[in-house]
Amino acid sequence: MAMREWDIAESPNYGTNVDKVYPYSEVPFIGQYKLVKIPQGQGLIELVDYWGEGRINSTAGVSGFPDCYNVNHPSQCVSNGPDRGKKIPNRVPVRSYTHCDTTSYIKDSSVKNVTVMSAPINNSCAADIARMVHPQLGRVVVFGFSDSSADLANLHKELKVKNLVRCDGYYLPESLRGLTLYDTINNPNDSKVILRNYVLNSKFNDAVRLCKEFSFSNYSNTINDVVTELILQKNRKVMDFAYRLWNDGGQRVVAKYFPKIFEKVMNEKDVKIISKIRSQALKLAVDMDRDRDRMAWGDVSDKSSQRVKWRFMPIWRDGSVTFKLMNVDCGMFLKLAAYTDSYKDREAWGAFGSSTNRHCWYLDPVMLNGELLFFVVNKEYGLGLKLDANPDSAGDRQLWGHNSSVHNDPEYFGWRID
Repeated sequence: MAMREWDIAESPNYGTNVDKVYPYSEVPFIGQYKLVKIPQGQGLIELVDYWGEGRINSTAGVSGFPDCYNVNHPSQCVSNGPDRGKKIPNRVPVRSYTHCDTTSYIKDSSVKNVTVMSAPINNSCAADIARMVHPQLGRVVVFGFSDSSADLANLHKELKVKNLVRCDGYYLPESLRGLTLYDTINNPNDSKVILRNYVLNSKFNDAVRLCKEFSFSNYSNTINDVVTELILQKNRKVMDFAYRLWNDGGQRVVAKYFPKIFEKVMNEKDVKIISKIRSQALKLAVDMDRDRDRMAWGDVSDKSSQRVKWRFMPIWRDGSVTFKLMNVDCGMFLKLAAYTDSYKDREAWGAFGSSTNRHCWYLDPVMLNGELLFFVVNKEYGLGLKLDANPDSAGDRQLWGHNSSVHNDPEYFGWRID
């Protein structure tokens, strides 16, 4: 009965919809025969709407797309709106909802965008979508499914073969806008932009979730590329990103895809902090002043004893991470003095207390001739650390907070963390 009704149905509405002059739109399913496949030539199909019926403008709202191919079963007509009962425009037929195979009609890896809206995505449908979508330039957008649905699980399973991963809230291209309740399963190029924007906009929950998706696909280069870009841009948020990953179950991601020193810092391992230009490691003086503080220095020769070992202790506050720097030898925390000298520099000291922002430090990454360095910047005063230009009689140099910005001179103000 359904096929008979389809036979006598009116032709598609090619006033509202673009006529893509597809030769099989108004013929029954003939997938078993040798057919002319789309696209012809070397290009890609811009959009396939799986189970689509074309653009439908009704009192309930707008659905479907006016310029696409619509995969549907042979006897399906438009189900709603002013075109109800007409044949579906640009229809690519499949045998049924449970036997989905457009192999004879659509080439493998030939579609940039595939959409599915509130229709069954069984294993057969998911496999056909994965077959047609392009692995580098493709994306799949699904509308109206719950996170826990079996439909999405089927789709994710098949699309992982194409190395496409989930990117919720993706900013849709203009041709797909106007519909809501969508998830996106995306290609590497788009996913890299999404991850970078999540980090830059401090959407770390989304960034962490996306990285976990990446780590179970072949997207590891995407994580590494974004981290490298942020470091090259001297962007402080890369450290926030690493902290949130480390503390939200992404330790493996930090260990594998960030520079190795990030893992040491986040894991509070003992490290040395060495001036790039002076090649001197930080230490605290043996003697204490009357406040029981110890002056901070760069040591002329020692790069291995407990005196030059430090531990970074991260603190997440106000949407970013800072660190307390604890000297392993004497258990004191690095701080800047409350007073300044005649140059507006501030002396650096070790103290037993660590309760103020004078004891908190940002680690701002910078790459210099292929070497990863850090600016160590005080939270309270915004001053970066430096060693004195003039050594004392033993060759050691006093540690200071510099009176102005340090970020334009990594050679002079950069620190290597070993």
